[in-house]
Amino acid sequence: TVISNQPSDEEVETGGDASFSVIASGSSLRYQWQVSTDGGVTYSNISGETSANLTITGVTSAQNWNLYRVYITDASYICSEVTSDAARLMVTPDSDGDGILNTTDLDDDNDGIPDSIEFPNTILWVTDGTASVEEQRTIDKLTALGWLVTVVDDELGGNANDYAVTFIYEDANSGTALANVANMVTTERGVLTSETFLHDDLVGANQGATNATAILNITDNTHPVTAGLPLGNYDIGDASFRANGLVSGTHLGFHPNGEVSLAVWEAGDALDVGTAPGRRAIVPHSNSNGGFNAAGENLLINAILWTAAIDTDGDGINDYLDLDSDNDGIFDAVEAGHDQNHTDGIVNGTYGANGLADIVEVSSESGTINYSIANSDGTGSPNFQETDSDDDGCSDANEAYSDANADGGDNEFYTTGSPPATDSQGRVTAATYPVPADGDGSGSFDYREAGNAPSIGTQPIDTTICPGCTGTFSVVASDADTYQWQRFDGSTWADLTDSGIHSGSTTDTLTISNPTPAENGDQYRVIVSSSSYVCTVETSDTVTLTIAVNTVITNRRITYRVKKN
Repeated sequence: TVISNQPSDEEVETGGDASFSVIASGSSLRYQWQVSTDGGVTYSNISGETSANLTITGVTSAQNWNLYRVYITDASYICSEVTSDAARLMVTPDSDGDGILNTTDLDDDNDGIPDSIEFPNTILWVTDGTASVEEQRTIDKLTALGWLVTVVDDELGGNANDYAVTFIYEDANSGTALANVANMVTTERGVLTSETFLHDDLVGANQGATNATAILNITDNTHPVTAGLPLGNYDIGDASFRANGLVSGTHLGFHPNGEVSLAVWEAGDALDVGTAPGRRAIVPHSNSNGGFNAAGENLLINAILWTAAIDTDGDGINDYLDLDSDNDGIFDAVEAGHDQNHTDGIVNGTYGANGLADIVEVSSESGTINYSIANSDGTGSPNFQETDSDDDGCSDANEAYSDANADGGDNEFYTTGSPPATDSQGRVTAATYPVPADGDGSGSFDYREAGNAPSIGTQPIDTTICPGCTGTFSVVASDADTYQWQRFDGSTWADLTDSGIHSGSTTDTLTISNPTPAENGDQYRVIVSSSSYVCTVETSDTVTLTIAVNTVITNRRITYRVKKN
């Protein structure tokens, strides 16, 4: 029996159908399909699958990385048995529902910002010498997912700031790696390790220890690293490395002796000592018990992908899937800087096979964007990851909504909460997402245009005028274009309008004409603000109007009155 066409790898969306087939020569062929869930170490027969074709309906994430092969015999010739090559099943989501799987989709949330910016796909893999067999199998899987893995000896090292995530395998010498991997401890990018002697440096804990075991006791399978895995003892081939009295972090799994062996930290989380500058994780993978198996490989991949991802606003939705990555109530599609039309944060128009909107590409299917990612202040993060894009001290939320209280006052996210409530695509549920304000009509949104708080240079002063006369109160302010004069009515300050004795009520000079003695002692002030900087208003000193009685000079029957003013 000769196989002319081998089964080929299949990549399908979660819930879809996968098909494998084989073509072989022979007169009376019999088929038996088999599956391996441990990376090809062992195979088991699939009941009822005895034809040249295998179809798996409704695939699940648990079947990701399964291997399938077919055992073929010829009833007419007893010595003709042959086994096909193994084909891999990759189960991949289509997060934005555009029909393009995430592994090939350059923009998984269709906001016009490439995933390479929202979720860089680069890994620094630090080991001792070259990668071991189990390391290489994991690296091969990551490469199949589109990741660029740079494997280095601990003597060579690298710069953690140059990669989305750095993984230090336990074969690496902790001191050597620490000396040669620049910014390993301080980087805001992700870092994870199975080297227990780095626990003190990376998470401020005691150095860990090793007790040979294949078992990881999973106690939390709601986190992305362990999602879908069974609770309880889980055989990953080699889970020998563990922590020693670890307190901080989210504990996902334990060594059989009760110590934590799988834990994660979000950026900003408290470490045993200090604060995590970026995502951090410790994993139990080692070769003390013969090396980790396929289940261990897949778990390590989950840990690497989670640690690499960026979740700027901490709402549990990574930026590459989040339509408002900083929860400021402005869509990423607006903050990106491509200025293309969108619907609810998703760029309008046609999409090609690469999943990136044609309208933001240099040419269709080029994968190169035709704009520069906006970074209004020129420092730090781009606008879509920054809650004060112009660095003027007034939050983007407040400036976009032209409301000094839009951010709720507790942080710079829109409304209150840290983070505020969002939908499944990261949009703040309380936000209306209007076109951002341009208060001064400059043609640039206020959140992109640095403004200054208004300030009063010359305060108004008390004024004395006579009945029927004219007088003024004036103020001199800088960085101000809006004025509102107010009068104290005995209980509250009331905004004035141009009526009665008052004019110029919304200018820098309030004019009072033809007052009567009844206005004597009235108090006034002015509120000074800027239409392009809503976070600060200035209130002037309180001034008093005094009405002086006209002087009357009499000489017997003749009366002389002083001329007005």
